[in-house]
Amino acid sequence: MTGGAARTPTWLRHRLPEVLLVLFGIALRVSMLRSFPPQEGYDFEYHWEYVAWFARHGTLPPLELRQAFHPPLFYVLAGWLVRWGSGPEGVQLVSVVCGGLRTVLVWVGLELYVPRSRLARIVALGLAAVVPASVHIDGMVSGESLFSVLVLVALLLAPQVFRAAGPRRHAFAALFGLVLGLAVLTKASGLTVLGAVALAALAQLVAGGGGWRGRAWRLAPWCVAFVAFAMTSGLYFVRNQVHYGKPVLTSFDGWEAFYMVAYRDMPIVFRRPLEFAVGWSPEIYETPFYPSAALSRPRFFPILVASTFADYYNYGFAPRRPGQPSVAAAGKAMPAGVVTLARASVAGGTAVALVTLLAWFATVVASFRARAYDCVLLLLVPVAAVLGQLSFAIVYPYDLLGVVKGAYLQFASPPLAALFGIGTAWLAGQGRLRLLAVLPLTALGTVAAYTIYCRAL
Repeated sequence: MTGGAARTPTWLRHRLPEVLLVLFGIALRVSMLRSFPPQEGYDFEYHWEYVAWFARHGTLPPLELRQAFHPPLFYVLAGWLVRWGSGPEGVQLVSVVCGGLRTVLVWVGLELYVPRSRLARIVALGLAAVVPASVHIDGMVSGESLFSVLVLVALLLAPQVFRAAGPRRHAFAALFGLVLGLAVLTKASGLTVLGAVALAALAQLVAGGGGWRGRAWRLAPWCVAFVAFAMTSGLYFVRNQVHYGKPVLTSFDGWEAFYMVAYRDMPIVFRRPLEFAVGWSPEIYETPFYPSAALSRPRFFPILVASTFADYYNYGFAPRRPGQPSVAAAGKAMPAGVVTLARASVAGGTAVALVTLLAWFATVVASFRARAYDCVLLLLVPVAAVLGQLSFAIVYPYDLLGVVKGAYLQFASPPLAALFGIGTAWLAGQGRLRLLAVLPLTALGTVAAYTIYCRAL
């Protein structure tokens, strides 16, 4: 046995809490196979329609299919599985495996990029393991889970472009471009990651010295990354431009286009009130389910929090059992015992979001001062993702279609989990104030309690 192989069991023994949290996160996702029929997932029938089309025809479907606006990678893979005899449960297994792999990779990322505080890593890993929206998408027949794991691999690679030297920088850049290209071929939301990378690279380009030669040297690997990205995904966007007159499609370019008749001539700035972007709604704490904070008085961030830390749209995260007391939530039956825990989870999730936001501001300032552009990049990714979803919800103001979902932002959540861990660890290290760390840990406990209860039903 080599020295490295001999040291591995010892290293793992010293990481027992982390190992247990990873296994726990994987177990929660595996539980989706037991008690979450894939037909319960968001728009299952329309996703399956896309899968079945590719399985039958081997081509991309026309936009008349409701989900045909999505890039094809997930549906191609799922279609091949169907050709080999799989059904929805087999495709669901792909999402579960991707979710388990993402849990492991979050741990890898924390070891790489949060090296100074083990407490921060443990708390962050605990949050990543139990966020309801994350566990939920990992049991669905959709591209969300595959997309999230591909983005996470890209985020593990991107900081190395700043850190590495010589040819290794270009190798990391090429790998990053390749993986992000695959991610964008799964969901177009990955373009927000490209935007975050461009901003971080621009910040380094402007702030760094060395004249034009130094700037060219810093820019060169990102040019390599962009070429790899374009070679991987560019043909798909060119196809869209040729066939539909625009490179990036949404559901409102196809089956749902009729919804936009009322807004087509309305300037975008008038489609939502200002309160939609900056307002809050206490409704989510009493009834953390649709249509709270939606419809007549829509509020973006309350819906985002509620749909991240509870099953806001009631799509079967808590299984319904025969004879079980139930209540109506989002127009469907839900186990009555879930409601109190959902309220607590959303309240706790609000506290988690607040700690994360404060940690983001402190960390981004410190990163810019230290010119730590690898950290700046990771910090910009969730901002770009949130702004992307906010702009989408403003341009297409149809809350009844679920245009705001915490599930849509899980691809950008690993840096947020790390920030929550950093914020909690900072509180724990503040001498007399360290007891305040109990507050975010309690909030995390309420989120975990809700997820565990739902998955144990």
